[in-house]
Amino acid sequence: MICIILKMRLKPDKVDGLLETMRRLIPEVRKEPGNHAYYFHRVPDDANSFVFYEQYEDEAALMAHRAHIAEYGIDMNNLGEMLVEPPDRQVYELFSEQSA
Repeated sequence: MICIILKMRLKPDKVDGLLETMRRLIPEVRKEPGNHAYYFHRVPDDANSFVFYEQYEDEAALMAHRAHIAEYGIDMNNLGEMLVEPPDRQVYELFSEQSA
């Protein structure tokens, strides 16, 4: 299983637009085949900073997710235009007793 943690800091004038998009997007992403988790967090002491935690069954599910969010006008290119600095993206493989 693929796990992603994405930390990002938005330009102040972009926050409200992202929040509105996320209100619509989150329930839809959670319905995607192969999506096991999709959580969006706001950093308590920095109202412009956010963290995503995501889990996907495999690479195919992740690619389908990227295509799905592109329908909402979100991709890494236009997301970059909203950010103060490049995002911090970390990718992990979920450990399980079966994969050990």
